[in-house]
Amino acid sequence: MVRPVLAFIVGLILCYSSLTLALSVTTKNIAQRTEPLFVYGTLTNPLVRTAMCQCLVSTTPAQLTGYRKVGRNIIASSTAVVAGELMYITPTELARLDRYEQVPENYLRHRVEVAGKRVWVYSKNIP
Repeated sequence: MVRPVLAFIVGLILCYSSLTLALSVTTKNIAQRTEPLFVYGTLTNPLVRTAMCQCLVSTTPAQLTGYRKVGRNIIASSTAVVAGELMYITPTELARLDRYEQVPENYLRHRVEVAGKRVWVYSKNIP
């Protein structure tokens, strides 16, 4: 019984630490958010995104045409559309998300077009 309670408390502390760090974002960081990223899975969750990116970033609804979602991945499909969100982050924040997505072992990051813009997206690295 003690271990689950301890794990929960540690989780709360880590979440609080991430949020505290994210709240310290300055306008300088916001001006450096030059990297557009389309997200469609766990990174659409604001808590996950904040903890993994160590930033507070707003998103806008977006659609990726020419792909379909299969589990935790997207694959090319000429007639499909994937619903997701578009966000702008700094190169440092993008590197943090690369570590979270385990690029290149688990996912690959590549460019696609969303709403007429070239943006980054993650897809599974399937050998």
